Amino acid sequence: MVLLGLAAACAASERTSPPASPCNDPACSDAAAVDTSPPSSSEAAATDTSTTGMYCTDIGCNDGATITLDSPSGSWAAGGYELRASGDGIMVSCTLNIPAPATNDVFGTCTTTSTTSAASLALEFARTCMAFDSGISGVAGIQCTPIPGQSSLKLAVPGTAANLTLVLTREGTQLASESVALQYNAYYPNGQACGGACQEASATITVAGAGSAATGSGDAGTDSGPDV
Repeated sequence: MVLLGLAAACAASERTSPPASPCNDPACSDAAAVDTSPPSSSEAAATDTSTTGMYCTDIGCNDGATITLDSPSGSWAAGGYELRASGDGIMVSCTLNIPAPATNDVFGTCTTTSTTSAASLALEFARTCMAFDSGISGVAGIQCTPIPGQSSLKLAVPGTAANLTLVLTREGTQLASESVALQYNAYYPNGQACGGACQEASATITVAGAGSAATGSGDAGTDSGPDV
């Protein structure tokens, strides 16, 4: 009778004892706690790279090239500009109206044959930035101011064209016609360990006569080549 009672007590103890830890790592002990609850929405948006201890977000990027057009004087004359780029199966056509005077960034409109991402053209000013603290708790930041006479045209071309031909006009008068060779490098928005690279390239050309309202010569000036 005593033996039967002990056996029944042991069976009840086994039935009510907590399950063993599901940890399969030899480095884990049976006492290690394992969270089996579903991830939160913020955790679900990231991939844990366990080998590095970092997280990979959903931030991505697109293949493309950025062409910077500089004026020798740093300023661009007011007027209606059209910039066309073509090469290796891609075509981009953009228009941009620069006011007089231009004191801040100006954005144009573009069309492209690309089906993967959009093209863009903008007049962008260099900026000087200063950190500020208002003295009110939680009110602080950085304030940036455009620098007069320091602006460039920035053209974004989708895809991976190795060669592009650029034609820039202002009010129907050609200012530049230039061919640009591009070299692409892999860019990882989350770091190389996370993968998901895209190909990016950049180049800079100088447009003679960009800051003058006089008729352009049709020469783009000196091509500084790809900025890679």
